[in-house]
Amino acid sequence: MQNEFKKLSQASSWPIMLLGIQWVVKIIETVWQYNWFSYGIYPRNMAGLKGVFLAPFLHGDWIHLFDNSIPFLFLGTMLFYFYRHIAAETLIWIWLMGGLWTWIMARSSFHIGSSHIIYGLAAFIFFSGLFRKNLQLMSLSLLIVALYGGLIWGLLPVVEHISWEGHLMGAISGILCAFYFKNYQTEIEKTAPQLVDDIDDNDPYWLEGYNPKPKEPEKPVELVYHYRENEEK
Repeated sequence: MQNEFKKLSQASSWPIMLLGIQWVVKIIETVWQYNWFSYGIYPRNMAGLKGVFLAPFLHGDWIHLFDNSIPFLFLGTMLFYFYRHIAAETLIWIWLMGGLWTWIMARSSFHIGSSHIIYGLAAFIFFSGLFRKNLQLMSLSLLIVALYGGLIWGLLPVVEHISWEGHLMGAISGILCAFYFKNYQTEIEKTAPQLVDDIDDNDPYWLEGYNPKPKEPEKPVELVYHYRENEEK
């Protein structure tokens, strides 16, 4: 139990630190009346390219920050807990790919917030379980659907002031990362059962209604006794 708590604490350290920076930035903006939205992503403008790195730390208002904080912390912790060997690399790729593609393809407006990272993490965790065909990781995929299935509406241009392009680009980057890293084995996969996908269709024991081949019973040991009559002297 203590070991699991330690692993969870370590997994949450990076998400907490990054989220803490977002909060510090917003506090500074509020106290000193700054507005740093111009440091966000402004598509197809060289000055707006810096937003690829800085936009996740900027939020339009406190509601925007509140809405992003819990999913960022939860999904980030899940990433570093279940995929700790590739977590940092995955996060960086989602961050940069999602931001760069937003800069290339989005509307001519400032795009700020950590939403594209949140969509990327959700997509990565969901599709990674499917691509790997691992039972426990697929259960995690179902949990993502249950908790964040409503995120799919953010991929559509239904609200004008929301950067649906950033959401979409982040989700695509998460899917690509899940596919690219699908052969990188996690600790869970070393012990968890896999789905059976290499069945021999010609084996009658695998046809519907049959169980796998039972072990043949061991051949009983036969004891042979030899008797010799006593010789008379």
